[in-house]
Amino acid sequence: MLERGRIAFLDLTTLGLSFVGFLGMIAVALQLKSGVIGVPRLLFLTFLALSCAPFLSAFWRIPKPPYLIAPTVALFLLYPITAPHGIIYGRDPIYNFAFTNQVATTGFWQPGSIGGLADTYSLYPLGNVFQAYLIRTAGLDGEVAFLWLEPMIRMLAVPATVYAIGQRVFGRRIAALGLFVYMGTASILFNTIVQQGMGIIFVSLAFLALLLLAHSPPGAARFRTEILFALLALGVVMTHHLSSYIFAAWLLGLAAMVGVRRSWRSSFPPRFGVLAAYFLGVLGLYIVTVSYRVFIVHEQSLQLILDRLIAPESLPTSTTPRLGRTFSTLEIAWLGGSVLALPALGWFSVRSYRHVPRFSFVVANGWIAALLAIGTLPLLATGFDFVPLRVGEYTNLFLGPLAAATFLRWSRGDAGPLSRFALSRIEPMVDRVSRKAPAVVVVLAVAIFIGGNLAPAGMR
Repeated sequence: MLERGRIAFLDLTTLGLSFVGFLGMIAVALQLKSGVIGVPRLLFLTFLALSCAPFLSAFWRIPKPPYLIAPTVALFLLYPITAPHGIIYGRDPIYNFAFTNQVATTGFWQPGSIGGLADTYSLYPLGNVFQAYLIRTAGLDGEVAFLWLEPMIRMLAVPATVYAIGQRVFGRRIAALGLFVYMGTASILFNTIVQQGMGIIFVSLAFLALLLLAHSPPGAARFRTEILFALLALGVVMTHHLSSYIFAAWLLGLAAMVGVRRSWRSSFPPRFGVLAAYFLGVLGLYIVTVSYRVFIVHEQSLQLILDRLIAPESLPTSTTPRLGRTFSTLEIAWLGGSVLALPALGWFSVRSYRHVPRFSFVVANGWIAALLAIGTLPLLATGFDFVPLRVGEYTNLFLGPLAAATFLRWSRGDAGPLSRFALSRIEPMVDRVSRKAPAVVVVLAVAIFIGGNLAPAGMR
């Protein structure tokens, strides 16, 4: 346990580093706004990591929430802040805006009302119709308002939900550190104004509802939470196709795991099978009635993926690599390491808590998250490399807190499953490493955060 004076010094140090980080981010942003070419990406990400230093106080105390607000706001608003000339940029955000602007202009939603590739967006209206309603009723400039609306909605919803998931399971210290890990998610669409940005809000809230159900006593409160889950599940289906498919696969995976491990059943939400069947039924009904033509395209894409995995000789050839054409070798390795590190760190916590009954539901979700994160990696070789670099927004809802729990144990010198490899002849070396564990773990957490933030399109 650290003494009070030491804790105060560390708190002031993190605040000072955060201030330096904000000054650096402002300087880099001004350079980018001035049209300066060649500003190192890693320099900006280093300043971003410094601005998030108050999160690292979770290693020695419960972080004070006011200290976490500024870096959280800055990260979730990076897209509109750094947008060149204040305009919407990127293919998917432009298509997303085209649909929203059409609804705001006409005043109603019609599936398939947008021509070209943007037509898909019109089949998942919930987030767009909400933003169009705000733009239309308030008389706002459509392009300017759309640039800020979704980032602000995400800023208010996503961090609070991620924190609540971690706090519900592990407490406030791990929740804060888990949010820091989540903010380093290696997703190409992280904090970009696309439908996935709204879809993850409903997915995360649905997971939180399941966690509440897993520990809620019978009565009116449980019934209200089940109604809330039903509404959130409907929101997932009507907001984003990939979010719907991933959530459906996740629920099926949980159902399979509780079927194999019947001892986990008591820790799962009551009537979990009914809730999962409800979501699958709503998704199937929506596909049949609204989004069938897009579902057929997705089905064909899945068939193409399977064909390429089974017969690698059918893979397309290209002289230019699809992945990482703007990245150095170091950045590619760093990004890949961050993607692989979180499932590994989560696995250590899964092993530690797998025999604790009250953690069974979280352990099951950790297994599903790790399998999804690792299982999509082969798609990097099939031309669908964007999939593994998008699923982190979903998997890190649980891998983030689990990785944070591993970080905290390691910072105390507890190597967990790694301790079995500490043979007697290397015990002195292990002891020396254990004394330096807090500093090593902090550096590792920051490195994963920077590596993950190489992926978002808004950082390029």
